[in-house]
Amino acid sequence: MIEMVLLMVLVLLAAAIIVAVIGVSNTLSLSVFERRREAALLRAVGMNRRAVGSMISLQALLMAAVALLLGTVLGGFFGWAGVSSLVAREDWSVVLEIPWLRIAAIWAATLVAALLAAWLPAHQMSRVQPASGLSQQ
Repeated sequence: MIEMVLLMVLVLLAAAIIVAVIGVSNTLSLSVFERRREAALLRAVGMNRRAVGSMISLQALLMAAVALLLGTVLGGFFGWAGVSSLVAREDWSVVLEIPWLRIAAIWAATLVAALLAAWLPAHQMSRVQPASGLSQQ
């Protein structure tokens, strides 16, 4: 029974990761669409295509890092608080033990997923030509 519950949790985690990648990609795509004039202006003042693409990738990494930091801190706190509220005995204590290796693996996978999600929007934004991007409204 425990293995079935663990399998279900892993399936739900995989679904959450897929939704997160799609969400980050969607947010970045909308950002790119709204910032076409900004990209054209940056290209017009001398920023090259690689720098514009790197800027979008850095934006994706920063969004993912903030989400990871908040999720890790709040998840640890609420996990500890939930278990502590279930253990109401005076002679038991709940100690917060963080699986650092798993947390590092999750962080690494999330940052790689953010970079992958940012690839297409970064590619699109770096291809904006200065003249055509500045003339659009």
